[in-house]
Amino acid sequence: VREGDERLAGPPPEGLTEREAAARLERDGAVDNIISHDTPLTRKQIVRSTIFTIFNLNLILLALIQIIFVRPLDGLITLGIIIANVAANVLQYELAQRRLKAIQEEARPQVTVMREGKARSIDPREIVLGDVIAAGQGDQIIADGEILGDGQLILDESMLGNGQRSKPKRRGD
Repeated sequence: VREGDERLAGPPPEGLTEREAAARLERDGAVDNIISHDTPLTRKQIVRSTIFTIFNLNLILLALIQIIFVRPLDGLITLGIIIANVAANVLQYELAQRRLKAIQEEARPQVTVMREGKARSIDPREIVLGDVIAAGQGDQIIADGEILGDGQLILDESMLGNGQRSKPKRRGD
């Protein structure tokens, strides 16, 4: 990640100091680098979608008929089945979301940045404007920026949705 348009001659820069990176992270935050693990549905939405199924609506209708026709105990048992079904579905959904979040955290790639002239692996949330990211063969490049090193990189940009798989990149691109 580079600030400004100046071009570099010679070896890549030493990168930020730890103090500069910490100050920028505190000042600017890492909003663009944060990978969100928010669940797509709230608990209220999960309960609502679980209650209003054809199966449960049929059971509710059956419970009302049982209560109306002097079988209140059978109606309450039927309503209990609906409540147990909803509780089980909500519990399963929340457990699945927790496990998925743990897998995503574990599979998150680390980023190698140059700090004080030394390569250091950090979490993508700690990348700040001005960081020099070191990438090797097979690495994911997590942030936009300018190529600083000499030579040529072949980047797979298929995840960007532009249709091309591999693109050669050189210094300044």
